[in-house]
Amino acid sequence: MSHSTSVQGGTVIVAGAGASLAQALSRRPLQPSNHPPLDTSFFALAKRIGRKRSYVRSTISALRSATAISFRFADPFSGPAPSLEQFFADTYYEVSSERSAEAFAVYVELLRLYIQVLAETTNWMASTSAPGILDRLFRHELARARGAVTFVTFNHDLVLENAIARVVPPKNTWCLRSLYGDPNLDQIIPEDRDMVFPHHTDSCPHTPPATVLKVHGSLNWVVRTASRQPRLGTLFSGRNKTILRTMKRSSRTSRPCDHPRPGEERSGISGPSLLLPSEHVEQISAGRS
Repeated sequence: MSHSTSVQGGTVIVAGAGASLAQALSRRPLQPSNHPPLDTSFFALAKRIGRKRSYVRSTISALRSATAISFRFADPFSGPAPSLEQFFADTYYEVSSERSAEAFAVYVELLRLYIQVLAETTNWMASTSAPGILDRLFRHELARARGAVTFVTFNHDLVLENAIARVVPPKNTWCLRSLYGDPNLDQIIPEDRDMVFPHHTDSCPHTPPATVLKVHGSLNWVVRTASRQPRLGTLFSGRNKTILRTMKRSSRTSRPCDHPRPGEERSGISGPSLLLPSEHVEQISAGRS
């Protein structure tokens, strides 16, 4: 699940995919369809969720059609299920190196499905005040740490952020940007305005109870696009700007882009960014929190 190490000035906790799964198991141990996927179980879980959720079923169908057209990838739902990490890596590098439109179509549908499955399996953990194993771990480490607590996590979901917010509510003390160690992200207001994590303002004390370094990006770090359907040149240009959304839940939209909000530039939002801000690379490599 996680590994905790005490260092001079504080505690560093490394949390992998098992951390979100452990949180779910501590709350709903007998409901596997509510448990976040691991690398090797993703496609089987997506298929199971698709039997109940029509929008997930539609995305699975679109992904299978895209793989059939591309001739570059095997259908992940036919035969032995591949590793999600490997499948993502194959599509990503095919798009970035070959600029393949067919591979990009697979990547977009895979991204849609990934967002939907994580939303279906983690949003419920943000909707209850009952503590889980991550809440207890953080409370314990916060009490015994000689200084700050730093989480290094590879997860895209918002399970850890919500656990921290339950232990130390962000009321006039900290904002989401401070929790992330001040990465270079612009802020927007989500359409649902579900702002359990407030925006940073001049009056924010900027004193988070921990630092969360999300090595692989986050579902609330998104990229502005000029249209609902993202284009290859937009997501893979290297010039787009990552934006921070302050929602507590993962959007389970059936497309990577949200509708534009009135008065908020004529653009959509695609996500997750799946990128690591340079500040996080520097902090991790230098051993700083």
